[in-house]
Amino acid sequence: MKFILTVALLSLALINTTTAATVHVSPISQSSRNVTELVPPGQLRIVPLGALRVGDQVAIEANATNKVYNDITACFATESEAQAYAARPICRGYVKSKTPLVLRAQAEESGNHYLILDNSYATVIQKSVSARISIRKNLPAEEIEKTRAFFEGVQSQINGTFENSDFNIRVEPCGESNAYSDNRTADITLCTEIIHEVMGQRNIGALLSILFHEYGHSLLNRWGEPGSSEEDMADQFAVAMLLRGGDTGRQLLQGWIQYWSTRDSRAEAIHQLTRGDTHTLSIQRARNIQRDMNYPEEFSRRWNKMLYRHTKRAALEQVIAKPNKSDDVDLAREALRIK
Repeated sequence: MKFILTVALLSLALINTTTAATVHVSPISQSSRNVTELVPPGQLRIVPLGALRVGDQVAIEANATNKVYNDITACFATESEAQAYAARPICRGYVKSKTPLVLRAQAEESGNHYLILDNSYATVIQKSVSARISIRKNLPAEEIEKTRAFFEGVQSQINGTFENSDFNIRVEPCGESNAYSDNRTADITLCTEIIHEVMGQRNIGALLSILFHEYGHSLLNRWGEPGSSEEDMADQFAVAMLLRGGDTGRQLLQGWIQYWSTRDSRAEAIHQLTRGDTHTLSIQRARNIQRDMNYPEEFSRRWNKMLYRHTKRAALEQVIAKPNKSDDVDLAREALRIK
């Protein structure tokens, strides 16, 4: 989890302050991703797993499909082992094994590692191999501190701006790519899996938008406002926050739109029909965000009516003294008058 943005880029016209709330960063980070490889007969495929440190753990669930055979050779390899494999195929894993299979391994040296999918023993049959790759890493102290500092910076700005915002942030493995707000405490959990997913795409806009989405749930809940559990309301809160960042905020929101646009809305629709889900389809969420961005003054004014009621005096005074395009000075003065 290496962040490529400093808190200074969050030019959202918010006020920094100290807070009793904490940011807890787990020393363990977990990521998961799915890959699919077509492995022709007589050939192999080498799938990068990224840089691992000694002790990092890998679990790979692999399934080879074909009309006739479902076997494959699956090996965990260091960079030197992967380079030498074609001439000297030494395998730490499963050789010519039926699938589904689960390959578990631990890094014994630091450096780049790979998954080798070998179908070189086949003469005719091509294999389609789908694999879910889960990696569990031990984070060094400096990375834990960088992560904590990033989220503390956001937390400080939110707490300096809004009332009743002193809840905690937790960054930890969840077993899924997700983030959520606790209905009882309003504490926010960001799963390391979703952080790896969006930062693997270098999409800081998606990460910040997801964080502000969860802040929307937590703050609306704390304030007793209607819609605190509604996903669309939390999305709108995130849009309102990032629009305060002007051009930078709009660029970050474009990253969030890109994130939703690349997800499989067809699969989501099937899931909604079979299991139920309160989330709007990803493609709809992307369109809703773009719609709100197309009418920023109207959208921001609608949200300011509610947000200013829960904005601290110092933040309201800043709005009046140095308003940006998203602010409404008359509304801010009225909110300040009745504080």
